[in-house]
Amino acid sequence: MRNPTLLQCFHWYYPEGGKLWPELAERADGF
Repeated sequence: MRNPTLLQCFHWYYPEGGKLWPELAERADGF
């Protein structure tokens, strides 16, 4: 059985012009 994990991110704290969701998708395997 896998242990599911919920990851919560707040895009309004991300630097102006940043691309939070594409960056998070790239890094998801490392979490």
